[in-house]
Amino acid sequence: MYTTLLMYQYITIPDPQAIRTWYKNISHHYKAKGRTIIAKEGFNSTIEILTSDVPDVIAEIHNNPLFKNMHIKKSTSNGDTFPKCSIKIRDEIVGTKFPKHIDPQVRTATHISPTELHKMFQEEKDFVVVDMRNEYELASGFFKHTVNPHLNHARDLPKAIPTLNQYRNKKIVTVCTGGVRCEKMSAYLLDQGFTEVCQLDGGIHTYLEEYPHGYFSGSLYTFDKRKVMHTTSTHDVVGECTKCKQSTERYIDCANDECHTHVLMCETCAPHAPAFCSYTCRKNTKRFTLELTRR
Repeated sequence: MYTTLLMYQYITIPDPQAIRTWYKNISHHYKAKGRTIIAKEGFNSTIEILTSDVPDVIAEIHNNPLFKNMHIKKSTSNGDTFPKCSIKIRDEIVGTKFPKHIDPQVRTATHISPTELHKMFQEEKDFVVVDMRNEYELASGFFKHTVNPHLNHARDLPKAIPTLNQYRNKKIVTVCTGGVRCEKMSAYLLDQGFTEVCQLDGGIHTYLEEYPHGYFSGSLYTFDKRKVMHTTSTHDVVGECTKCKQSTERYIDCANDECHTHVLMCETCAPHAPAFCSYTCRKNTKRFTLELTRR
């Protein structure tokens, strides 16, 4: 049995290299695989380990004074979620490229718990959910009342402000997979003058842990080999094949090396993955191959 751990924290890290060495030792000892980004502004990690090692790994992480209060989310996996262990030092733990004053440690939106959000749905409060994930992630699952800002990357949020302006004076709940993107992206909305912004604590992942039959429809996209995860054996399939529009939650990786976008495509339309996400990608790849053979 294997478990995937998802965790992040915005906290000043004076020596990212020292934290990288510390975490690398833990990962090596427990044969963890996954992706971790460390920056002076914080820590963002998703790893897969043996379920039997989960208590020990969590204890080792919480034993570090910097991360003693870090929320660690858990989900079931199959032992093949990640190909290797990658621990990198970056300028940001989420690539927003926002101005430096957008700092979650200084100002970010109020956190609301999954229970509070669930109650807002039940009581039919007047609010919208602004999903801060990339557009292809929303394709397989989303909350009721979701507004899609049509983002391809977190750094695209400034371009989406004209679309979101109609909600400037409305209650907004920002959501993302585990919560890390919302920290800066909700802070950016506040900086832009949005008056009532909050963020889902622990992200969609935590909501689904507590309310698997709640107000989230479909499946949760994951940045690993699983592609999607479910918290119940039965759920609605809300995704549509990009070609035939039939129901599916099967993601394929576009075969165009300059694209590699993940898109929903059923087995009838793309029996063999990877496939091309569009005619343009297929045409451009053929053109590129033809040019290489002529050289």
